[in-house]
Amino acid sequence: MVVVVDDLSASFEWNLPKEARVRFIRGSVLDEERLKRFVDTNVFVYALTGHPRFGEVAKTILERIEAGEAAVTSPLVLCKVAWVLETMGKQREIKPTLEKILSYGSLEVVGFDEDDLLVGANNMVVYQIDFNDGVNVVIMERNGIREVYSNDKRYLGKVDFLRIVFE
Repeated sequence: MVVVVDDLSASFEWNLPKEARVRFIRGSVLDEERLKRFVDTNVFVYALTGHPRFGEVAKTILERIEAGEAAVTSPLVLCKVAWVLETMGKQREIKPTLEKILSYGSLEVVGFDEDDLLVGANNMVVYQIDFNDGVNVVIMERNGIREVYSNDKRYLGKVDFLRIVFE
């Protein structure tokens, strides 16, 4: 759970539960930095592959980001996109695809460190998700991100502070 407290809020840090899963963020609920959405792997993959059911929605999401909507992703997501292309035998498309994604001026790629790997491994157990998602959850938590562009309800849907958006 992420709690954002601003000038208009009656909440104070001292009256919030002292639990590892509660994160206190001081700032404005209107702060765009806090309103960024994380972009999960499946959005890129569905758009790239022209998925018959999800491809158009994924393309629309990426078009909004390309047009300037602020968003965040991680190096793990980009590695997974490259891995999918590689398994499809499309090695020559990896570099231009990554260059295209990295050209989105409003898409921030946020990294992780050694400690994040350990917390990500813990997230695997806590949320019953895979390791990459566990590390991505750390990145989202650290950056106050509460919404993720994804249709991965099976895993990311288990994370109580995240809202899945796929539209």
